[in-house]
Amino acid sequence: MKRIFSLIAITFAMVITSTVSAQIQVFPPQEVKEVTFEVALNQVISMYPNRDSVDFYKLDPNITWDTAHVNLPNKVSLPPMFNLGWKILVDEEPNKGWNHKCTIYTMPKSIKTNMDPAIIYIAPTSIDHLDSLPNGIVATPARIKNRYGNNYNLKLRVPKNTQTNSNSEIAKRTYAIILSGGISPISNYGRYWNDCSYIYQTLTNKYGIPKGNIVPIMADGNDPDADSYDYGIGKFVSSSLDLDFDGQDELEYAATKKNVINEINKMASKVTSEDQFFLFVIDHGGTNDYISKSYICLWNSEKLYDTELATLLDQFNARSINVVLGQCFSGGFIDNLEKSGRVIATACSGSESSYACSNIPYDEFVFHWTNAINERNRHTGGTVFSDPDNNDRITMEEAFNYAQANDLKKETPMYSSIPKSVGEDLAFNNIPLDVDLYMRDNIEDTGKEPNLTAPEYWNSPDIWIRNTDDGFEHQESEPIKINSLKQLVYVYYRITNRGIKDYNGNGKYIQAYWANTAFGQDADAWLGISNPMTETKYGNELHQSGIGINIKAGESKILEMPTILYDEITKEALETGKNLHICILARIKDTYWDSPLITIDSLKKIIDKKSQSKKIVQKNLTIINDNDISTNNVPVLVRNMTSNTANYDIVVLPDKNSTTSVFDKIEVSMQLSNPILNAWKAGGMKGSNLSYSTANPQVIRLLDTDSKLNNLKLTGSQVDDVLFTCRVLANTAVTQNDTLRFHVAQADENGNYVGGEAFEVRITPRPAMAPTASYKIDNGNYTLTAGNVHENAKYEWYDASNNLVGHGNNISLPIEKFGQYKLRVISNKDGAVSYANINISNALNIKSAAFNSSNKNDVAVELSMPATDKTRLKITSVANPMFNKEIKINKTETKAVAEIRNCPKGVYVVSLEENGVTMDTKRIVNE
Repeated sequence: MKRIFSLIAITFAMVITSTVSAQIQVFPPQEVKEVTFEVALNQVISMYPNRDSVDFYKLDPNITWDTAHVNLPNKVSLPPMFNLGWKILVDEEPNKGWNHKCTIYTMPKSIKTNMDPAIIYIAPTSIDHLDSLPNGIVATPARIKNRYGNNYNLKLRVPKNTQTNSNSEIAKRTYAIILSGGISPISNYGRYWNDCSYIYQTLTNKYGIPKGNIVPIMADGNDPDADSYDYGIGKFVSSSLDLDFDGQDELEYAATKKNVINEINKMASKVTSEDQFFLFVIDHGGTNDYISKSYICLWNSEKLYDTELATLLDQFNARSINVVLGQCFSGGFIDNLEKSGRVIATACSGSESSYACSNIPYDEFVFHWTNAINERNRHTGGTVFSDPDNNDRITMEEAFNYAQANDLKKETPMYSSIPKSVGEDLAFNNIPLDVDLYMRDNIEDTGKEPNLTAPEYWNSPDIWIRNTDDGFEHQESEPIKINSLKQLVYVYYRITNRGIKDYNGNGKYIQAYWANTAFGQDADAWLGISNPMTETKYGNELHQSGIGINIKAGESKILEMPTILYDEITKEALETGKNLHICILARIKDTYWDSPLITIDSLKKIIDKKSQSKKIVQKNLTIINDNDISTNNVPVLVRNMTSNTANYDIVVLPDKNSTTSVFDKIEVSMQLSNPILNAWKAGGMKGSNLSYSTANPQVIRLLDTDSKLNNLKLTGSQVDDVLFTCRVLANTAVTQNDTLRFHVAQADENGNYVGGEAFEVRITPRPAMAPTASYKIDNGNYTLTAGNVHENAKYEWYDASNNLVGHGNNISLPIEKFGQYKLRVISNKDGAVSYANINISNALNIKSAAFNSSNKNDVAVELSMPATDKTRLKITSVANPMFNKEIKINKTETKAVAEIRNCPKGVYVVSLEENGVTMDTKRIVNE
């Protein structure tokens, strides 16, 4: 709970330290004078520089050590003077719920006549984590700060939901107890009533839960005596019994231990296996060990321990139990309460106090939690974004996440859901299923709909295909070798029961389809109607079967499906010798036969939900083994999913669970078919992080996990392919096995993925292939030579624009082709590639050029190497570009002298050209 004076006895073991600065001295009557309580109080107040942050209470001055000791922990040592004088209790953490730190000051009632009251004796007794005022001791507010200003009497309202309640049956099946213990009038802060009223209105007005299903148990119940202190008017008052401001009293039961036990027992007898039960607790709490032994403070300083509450809840046969605890040390309840079918949210850990809001009389965590399920902050009136998946239900997990994110106090909210799916699904307008089978889109997928953990839904870890029946041991796909038509393969499905009851192996079925590899498959493709490539490549149903295995709640089981492949699947792979490569769509359903039989339209509805449904998964996976070249060069179809012309992007995505820098270890290229190349050209040839030859952009190297090929303008229903090749980068040795993962997706104009393909490149150790590249000048040409390659390989040479300029270990380039070049070496053994760079310096340049000093019409030029039949020299006037002359130079010569008649004085430029390429220039001056 959140304030200092809900002083209920919270712990059996507390730490109390006492310090006595001096002993009280007794003076003869004629030498003493009286000290009033106000003087004593002001002296205590003066000790607190931040006095507005603490509260001061007057204790019964007649309290003695014996009476005070009744509710104090064992081994207490109060000073002898405690039985004398004024007693002032200082709440040093008033925004906390009890228990927490306070200090009791003992002040003398009289002092020597000549003593200054400002320096009267003070004996402090610091009490750490006191859980309540001692039983029977009267405490009255002496100086209490109103920290809420004009909000001190704020009462939030939740209007009735006027929309049709489509979940009225769920509302009728929801039962709740709202509990606020209060301890005593001085400890029963008004904010606890506010918290209970807020959640009560939310349940009844927003969610339509019948009032008869909700039992408030609060403080002294309907007793007309005062049960709370009103700081606004400075008086003790009796709390309202009308929790929703409708003029009718809802509060009847006092929060005594007897009432709490009786009402929970009565509720347990009502709630059935089709219902949900909600327990909301606010007010004070304590702990015996600051870890897990916690309790709830009840009226008249009674306690309800975590073990006792666990026993009470174990009586329920509810489908789900939802517990929200806002009191101090509430996290200590989790270890006792957590059980299958339960969700527990607490304001703090088992070693912490919980806090009030700073600006309004509500408690921090439960205020934000109630805002979350309201989808509105009823104080500010603003909408809160507590439904991140926009499925029109605020689940208990979403409510907790919102409250935790907005909780600004020094408390650590705690959460438990067993299984995790209960908190993901349970809402006041949704009750989780008993049995709930699903398969994952990705490793993080817990079956919550929609799955927001990752956009890559096309590589389910719960489907794998094997050549032999070893899939229980090896739970991953492998390349499928096709040796005959109607070949037998083994498909495996991992199925998880995220429900709260066991699945007995009856009533659920799995159905799977196959299709040729594509980024996006529509219903036509899965049913085999779309036939873009050949008559033997399309799709069809793969198999279906009952899920005849028992699966316990919260556990997974593997279903093996031996499958004889259709001829349409195996024929091409058998003819080409390549591995089988297909995509699989699988779904869990409730009937064996579809009624009516599956149609294009009905399958389309299923496929449209595949990225959101826990019942539908895909396996679009390409596996490339570096030691099996036949697994490389994989075609993937790009499909326009509409009947109109549309723009699409091809996007590279990282794999969330890959820890390796993929593109530092492999080279990935994509070869566009002519139709796809034309579609890219029609869209403007836009993209990022790509490398390709401007002269031949058909083969594109993807440089990183954010490479993009933008604006492929596809005609209506167009389907054409791209070819992917992945090669190991072998400039350094590969020292260990590794699996490199990435995705390539197709996105529509709005950035939504219409489908994708996952890639796994499995590499094995190999020595480095670290080529070198050198050159020399030979007969007016450059000869480039590759070296340091010790295995059979192919050689490719590229210029700075990625244009292929030659094949082979040696190539020859004309003298004007100086600049940057790249050697690419491809191993014949495994297709690994390696690179070497080379910079060819310009070998043909002007060694010297000048006007003859004696004859200003003569220009002498000397070259760095013999001229060829394509070598030209020109001289141009800087002042008059129209004046230009060609200087003749013979083949094989390095020098030339030209007579330039009528050459005015000034600056001239001598240019050396080879085959029309300017090789060098020099400025000369005619003086």
